[in-house]
Amino acid sequence: MPKTLLIAVVNLVAVFVSSGVVFAQVADDGVGQGRTQAELADPDKWKYDPDLKRDPWKYYATDVPPGFPDGDGGPAPKRSLTGTWHGPRASPGVPDGKAGDRPELTALAQQIRSERKTIGEAGPGGTNDPYGRFCDPFGFPRNMYQQNRAMQVAEMPGRIVFLLQHGYWWREVWLDGRALPTNVGVRGGVDPTYNGYSVGRWEDDDTLVIETVGVRDDKWLTQQGLPHSVNARFTERWNRIDHNTMMMEIWIDDPAMYAKRFSMGQAYFKWVPNQQLNEYICVPSEVQKYLTEQADLAGSTEGLKSQSLRTLPSAERGDGK
Repeated sequence: MPKTLLIAVVNLVAVFVSSGVVFAQVADDGVGQGRTQAELADPDKWKYDPDLKRDPWKYYATDVPPGFPDGDGGPAPKRSLTGTWHGPRASPGVPDGKAGDRPELTALAQQIRSERKTIGEAGPGGTNDPYGRFCDPFGFPRNMYQQNRAMQVAEMPGRIVFLLQHGYWWREVWLDGRALPTNVGVRGGVDPTYNGYSVGRWEDDDTLVIETVGVRDDKWLTQQGLPHSVNARFTERWNRIDHNTMMMEIWIDDPAMYAKRFSMGQAYFKWVPNQQLNEYICVPSEVQKYLTEQADLAGSTEGLKSQSLRTLPSAERGDGK
C-alpha cells in the first residue's frame, strides 16, 4: 500500500473536527429563560451549585449535575423536544435504531448515482461528494443522520428550531398551522434551500410529525450518494419516549427517483446530563490543505482491493507465520 495512501486513510476522520465552546439549551417558561421542565418542577434541585468548583462554560464529558434523574429520567414532558441531546454513535448509551429500507431506484436515479463517487468507493482523493471535497453543508435529511452526534432543540413562538452541533447548522420547523409551499423552484415561487421548508403538528402528547419539501436537488440524500429530486417530500416522526430518550424516523416520497416511498431508518437521541456540547465543525481551509498535501497525491482508491491496517491472524493471512 503506497505510503501516501496509508497516510490519507489514517487521517481521513481527523481532518474534519475541531473543539471549543458550547451552546446552552434555553426554553421560555413564561417566567425566565434557560429552564427545563424538570427545573420548573423543582428549581432548587437543578440550580447551579458554585461549591462544585466547576467552570460553567467548560465542557465536562462525564459531568452529571446533582439530583439528575437516573435511567429514563421519568415521564416525558408533553409536546416538547426541547433540550440538548446526544445522537447516533455519540456514545454506547445511545441505542442503534432500525436500519433504513432498501430503495428501488428509477432509471434516472441509477444514472445520477453512477456518476457519484463516495469516500467509501474512491477514498478522499477520488470522491466527488461536495461535503468531502469542500465542506459543503449536507442539507436535509442527510444532516439529521450523518454526523448528527449531538444537537439542541429550542422552542420559539410558533416554531421549533433544531441546532445541530456538526457545522453549527440550524433548521426551523413551523408549528403555526401554515401550509407547505406549492411553488418551489418556479418563477414567482420560493427557491429550494439546503433544509427545505418544514411544517409540523403534534399527533399526540409524545409524537411530532414534520413534513418537508423544497430541498435542493444537488445535495446527496445519503453518504452513499443516493439522489433526490426537488419535488421530494419528506415525512419525519419524532417520538419522545421518556424524559431522557427520543427517536426519529424519516420517510421519502420521490416518484422521479424511487419506485415507492421508503424509510431512511431510525435514529435515537439521549438527553445530555449537563446540557452542554463541544464544537464540531468541518473547516474548508483544513480540508483543502489535507486534500492538496495528502489525499489528492494518493489518488482515487476506486476499484482497488479493500485493505485494512489491522494485522490479520496467520490463519487469515494464509502464510502460516
